[in-house]
Amino acid sequence: MSRLYVSAAILALSIGLAACGSDPAGPTEPADWMPLTVGNWWYSTMEGYWITMYGDTVDWSGSFARHVTALLEHQGGFQVYEFRTIMNLVNTTPDTTWETWDTLFVYLRETDDEMQRYADTVSTDYELIARFPLTLGDTWYESPGSTVMYEVTSLDASASVPAGNFGDCAIIRETETDPVKNYDWDTYLYRGVGIVYEVLSDGESQYAEISLENYQVL
Repeated sequence: MSRLYVSAAILALSIGLAACGSDPAGPTEPADWMPLTVGNWWYSTMEGYWITMYGDTVDWSGSFARHVTALLEHQGGFQVYEFRTIMNLVNTTPDTTWETWDTLFVYLRETDDEMQRYADTVSTDYELIARFPLTLGDTWYESPGSTVMYEVTSLDASASVPAGNFGDCAIIRETETDPVKNYDWDTYLYRGVGIVYEVLSDGESQYAEISLENYQVL
């Protein structure tokens, strides 16, 4: 469950990665796929489950409020967008319910070729969450030595969520290749909107769908 916390905040643009369109190489403008303008926001809800080490099933629900809150100067001499995610997760069993809240920040830099994610505005180390133009089948690792791999698995997917019906979406799949922590996280992005739908699964003990409810893109 801790990985959900980390990835969800991150992907908050988890991030603007995937694209939509008929061009097999995908879009050429990063901002089309994850619109980074201060004041943009996305509100999504989650439904799913996870299984405890004792074999008990816990129902998962919650919400993700994602917001581009500021454009800041990084000490490396470039600008980054502050991206805030407020997460509310509710865990329910036949016997009890518990709720958690968390607020996470990441800092995003978009170039003509990449979307980079920084932990703060000081460190020059970053995670590579997208490469442009998006190309079907393209793969890369999050950072040197990382076991997290990304792959563009579709450029013509569809998603039907409360915010609307979105066709011709691109999907970027995030995969933890370490067999001990293995999971897949598919992120659907729609051109001009950003993340509209996400699916998390490790194939055994956890599954979740995150659907866009409402958004504002300036």
